[in-house]
Amino acid sequence: MRAFFTALVFMFAVSGCGDRNSVANLRAHGVVSIYQGAPFCMVYVGLKSDEWPSFNTAFWHYAEQNDIRKPRKHYTSYSGPPKAAAMSAHVAFYVNYWPTPDVVARHNVFGPLGSKDPMSWGNAMIGFNSYMPTNACLIKKDGQEILAPYTGSIGIAPYDINYSVREFKKLSEGLVAAMQLAFPDRAVRFVSYYGGKQ
Repeated sequence: MRAFFTALVFMFAVSGCGDRNSVANLRAHGVVSIYQGAPFCMVYVGLKSDEWPSFNTAFWHYAEQNDIRKPRKHYTSYSGPPKAAAMSAHVAFYVNYWPTPDVVARHNVFGPLGSKDPMSWGNAMIGFNSYMPTNACLIKKDGQEILAPYTGSIGIAPYDINYSVREFKKLSEGLVAAMQLAFPDRAVRFVSYYGGKQ
């Protein structure tokens, strides 16, 4: 019987099943729980078709300056809540690149007018761009502002309930300023919520 238990423990250790769903392991993969009422900020930049690398570079430059890193583990296959593309010790960052018509369509379907809880981080993430400002995702072409073919978006929210709103606001405002610096020829739009917890 003792040999059976030893073999069972060995199998769990080898397969990784013992801690697969632990908070630490999930966090290492970028899966965190954003608490209800958490402050959040969604940043939007209209992008030309070849500007994703510039958007990505601008984000990671900001990340390096603020001790924000990629999750250290990767799932080979994953089905679950949104995974953070980057994390600090307190805040998760969801970085995406979408065709702008998809952003607008999701906003139209999941916009805040249809929500009973208009400032819920869950609705913001599940609704994919629920709170997109109507003047977001624009670029200039021939002197006219038009919808960009693509949109870079960054959603951020704290997963640490003890992280202060003041610090979160400073971090999100710094991110908006960094993206504006990277794209000086267009308006970087954002929507933020600092209500739930002060």
